[in-house]
Amino acid sequence: MKNLRIGFPKRVEVVLNYLKYVAMAWLIFIVVLLILPVISFQMFMEVSGRIATGAARVLDSYGLAVAGWAWFVAFLVVVAWPLIAFIVWIVIDSRKFKAQGIDTHSYLWGVGMIPPLAFVVLPLYLIKRNIIWVKKLDVGVIDGSLENIKIIEKAKAKRMWARVGIIILLIFFVIIPLVVSLLIHIGNMDRKLANFLVNFSLVTSCASGNSGCDEPRPLPNILQNKKIVFNENTSLQFDPQSGSEIGLTDLDILGSLDTSHASSFQENIVDPNLGERGYLSEKEYKIIRAVYHYNCSYCIDSGDYAYIVLEDSRGNRFSSLLDDLDFSTNPARDVPWDEQIPYDLGRDGELGKLVDINATLTQ
Repeated sequence: MKNLRIGFPKRVEVVLNYLKYVAMAWLIFIVVLLILPVISFQMFMEVSGRIATGAARVLDSYGLAVAGWAWFVAFLVVVAWPLIAFIVWIVIDSRKFKAQGIDTHSYLWGVGMIPPLAFVVLPLYLIKRNIIWVKKLDVGVIDGSLENIKIIEKAKAKRMWARVGIIILLIFFVIIPLVVSLLIHIGNMDRKLANFLVNFSLVTSCASGNSGCDEPRPLPNILQNKKIVFNENTSLQFDPQSGSEIGLTDLDILGSLDTSHASSFQENIVDPNLGERGYLSEKEYKIIRAVYHYNCSYCIDSGDYAYIVLEDSRGNRFSSLLDDLDFSTNPARDVPWDEQIPYDLGRDGELGKLVDINATLTQ
């Protein structure tokens, strides 16, 4: 009976010890995959957003690709980066025991940290690390050997942080711009993907501040529930976007419009999908969205402006600047947002008309 009384508490202690590491593992799992991603996202939006949008203005075409990947960087930081760092830590940590003579299968443990496996594998790893492997260590190792191991581990840690720094630079300045360029290329061929990327990018573009970004806005009241029908004697010149101008916030736009009274010369009618400058034959366009572009805080080449996106019957989309100044008064007055119309209509409607969406206009 005496032995039973002594043994039972000891078994309970062992079980509680195991349960302690299970609870610790699940706590780490929650922090790495839930809490840490939220914190990382907030830090990225506060610090990296301004740097990214500013760099896009300085680096021209390459920078425009960088400016368009705000949402992708956020996704990478909040999901992929904490997970990768966690896997790297597991591999390095298990290799410390391997350096002391224990066969730990470091990379196999690293693979086991990929969710959802980590929910089960991480508790096993902590039990192995803190109970089983510790017992296997040779308690008779001399101090000199332990000191050598510490020196080796410090050198490995320095090399590891150097690698981490290089990986971060590669991710931000090579991998991400390449991925965004690939998304832009695919989006040019798949309109559904393009629409998704545009909507997501517009929502996050100005998350870090109104500098060098695009903000979606409600249509001005004067344009709501309206379509644009240009006059038959109005020429619609199409100016395609060049590759360096395309970003994620305007990926679905083929180019811009410029209107004028038709000339007596034969016009060069083009298909906008071919990316050639010329004239468009269609006269009627739906109004898709309104966007306000904020100039970067330190740029001096241009100011803020707003534009709407128009769509023809074949789904082709074009940008048209909104007129925010009325020069009929002296001095010119600022036009309130809800009264702004596109330059392409003309201030007095001499180039086109706003028509109710369900109405049919007879020219």
